[in-house]
Amino acid sequence: MTTSTDILKTLKEKFNTFLDKTNFDLIYKWATFIIIPTYIITAALGNEIFFFYLFLAILKILKDGYKKCGLEVVFLIAIIGLMLSSVDEGQTKIIKNCLRVARIISLPILMSQYKPIKELKTYLILLFSGLAIYGVIRINAFPIVQGYSDRAFCFSNFYMNSSVIAFSGYLFFLTLFLKRKDKVKKIISVFFALLFLYLIAKQGVRGSYFTFAILTPAIVICELKKRILKFIPLIAMVIFILLTIIKFTAPQFVETTQERVTSIFNKNQGSNRGRLFMWNKGVEVFSENPINGVGYKRFNKDHIDLKNDEFEWAFWHAHNELITMLAETGLIGTLAWLLFKIKLLWLLFKRKKCLISSFILYLFIAFEIHNIFEVYLFERVAYIYVYLLIGLCWIKEEEKNDV
Repeated sequence: MTTSTDILKTLKEKFNTFLDKTNFDLIYKWATFIIIPTYIITAALGNEIFFFYLFLAILKILKDGYKKCGLEVVFLIAIIGLMLSSVDEGQTKIIKNCLRVARIISLPILMSQYKPIKELKTYLILLFSGLAIYGVIRINAFPIVQGYSDRAFCFSNFYMNSSVIAFSGYLFFLTLFLKRKDKVKKIISVFFALLFLYLIAKQGVRGSYFTFAILTPAIVICELKKRILKFIPLIAMVIFILLTIIKFTAPQFVETTQERVTSIFNKNQGSNRGRLFMWNKGVEVFSENPINGVGYKRFNKDHIDLKNDEFEWAFWHAHNELITMLAETGLIGTLAWLLFKIKLLWLLFKRKKCLISSFILYLFIAFEIHNIFEVYLFERVAYIYVYLLIGLCWIKEEEKNDV
């Protein structure tokens, strides 16, 4: 007679056989190769992405054991810090919102459980070159317009998220150009980098313009170091020729881009005034609730009286991640959040030895600069995308011929 113990023993044996025969590294690789471009184009399956990687990671850990990522402790501190914000009757909703953040920033931990992907560099080249061509065709022939009638974009579900994606492609080919020695490959890298720059300019996100102006020279100096003097005349000549060609072939495009760039420094410009007002309001709310804030995702028009009818419609957050965090989570949550970001930055910096590691470091820095002017945690799409890439590239093996 078969007992329940025998049944359980049989099930356990079958499960162990399943674990032994299943190549989770292969499943992870091809699933990720499909998920990232699909998410870039559609912005679909946000939470489902996390649950897929969680389920797969559990099976992988049961088979081969847990691989430490280095972010585990600061991850827990960050999420607990956010959850401690404004402990009152609204705490249940706050905890749910914090768990949504946890699903995003845990991706590198979950995705670090697998073997390094040997074809990763080739995949990224194919991914970003394909996205560049797709983006240029899409924004000119079938542009997406959602949210603002004058803001066409080509990726994702919103023009600001689309610009972050385009910026990541630009950074990848910029890093590729600076690290490669083959002249033909350098020219190809320049071509695709310029396509992404075109998409960045076309989408009109001033945070991307600002990030480009700050980060590009810093990356060039960091990568070329003493060799930079040899490249300055060449870079200046290329920029001059390109700007001249664009000015005479697309004057309307140049004029629109110039207006967007110059408006960055105009305090009287509409969105600038709105941001400054909300930043001041955020500091005011923080000063009134300095310990644990008013509650995560509660610095908005549903919970705070902005006392300004002109900008009330856009008051979803402070349009600055740090100020929003201070107002919503106080010193406890903000310091916990910054601890996670600093630890992640440090780990990425320590791994900066090859092309892919450098690219991910630059992408993380670029994304944090973008967060000065927006709160990308509000819609989460760009956050999921960036942390998917960080997770994918986290286990990259260093190779001598990586360039």
